[in-house]
Amino acid sequence: MVRSYSIWIPIGILVLAWSASSTPTAPNLEDQFQQLRKEFIQFKEVMNEKEATFEAVLTELKAKDQQNSKIRELLANKINELEEKIAGLEAKTHEKIQQPGASPNGVNELKHQSRSINGMPSSCGDLQMIGHTWNGLYTVMGLRTVSTVYCDFTKSLDDPGFETRIGYTDTKSMPVYFYVQRETRYFNGGPMPFEIEQLNTGGFMDIASGKFTAPRPGIYFFSYTGIAAFPASTTPKSYLVVGLYLNGVGVGVSEANVSNNAEDEYEQLSLQATLHMNAGDQVWLGLMYASAGSYLHDDIRHFTHFNGWLLEEDISQAV
Repeated sequence: MVRSYSIWIPIGILVLAWSASSTPTAPNLEDQFQQLRKEFIQFKEVMNEKEATFEAVLTELKAKDQQNSKIRELLANKINELEEKIAGLEAKTHEKIQQPGASPNGVNELKHQSRSINGMPSSCGDLQMIGHTWNGLYTVMGLRTVSTVYCDFTKSLDDPGFETRIGYTDTKSMPVYFYVQRETRYFNGGPMPFEIEQLNTGGFMDIASGKFTAPRPGIYFFSYTGIAAFPASTTPKSYLVVGLYLNGVGVGVSEANVSNNAEDEYEQLSLQATLHMNAGDQVWLGLMYASAGSYLHDDIRHFTHFNGWLLEEDISQAV
């Protein structure tokens, strides 16, 4: 009997423990279910948002993929064009290499080998001989002046397009200008002296002797103006002649004359000349002829003017 009691006592204790623990569990499960349901709804909303975002990103990626496909197509076309050009250049290079005197890099060494020449280059051929290979404008020495030429070194020497003359370059080794005047009357013959030096660049005009000495060979221009005075005279005609001399030889004259002048008269004289002169040549003005009483008039107002300058130098003799 005692043994049966000992068996039922633990069983009773277990039943009481189960009853005590199971009674409050039902509300906890309901709360957990509601919590899970709430979290599921939130999770679903988040997933819907992410799905919408994913769809937008996917649409954008598809558009970019289409754009990239077009770019790839354009690049492929460009690559084909470049490959065709490279093939053409390789063919031309191979052709150049087969020419006599050509080096492996395609440059004709016989054509472009640098050599020395005597003096300054006077043509595109000379420029090529001393090593020039770039097409363009160059300055070369002409017969008397410096010339500008266009050289096309891709052409042969006997091709008319190898050298094209453009013109000449106005090059001078020094500036040469003078402008002198008188301020008194002049009656005498021989070289006419001057009294006022307005300009004498280089110092090649000697006003005391009236002579200009050319420092360089070339073309010079001279200009003279003055006033001839004729006092009243009963002579039917009066003359006054001024001449321009080159090394003592007359090269031009200016004449003024009047007829039956009952009172004093004045006439203008004018003379211009363009002359080729060698270095050391001299030019001057002189009173060649004057009727009785006539003279070259001048005073402080300066009626006599003589000027000249170097127009074009024969530069070949200066280098």
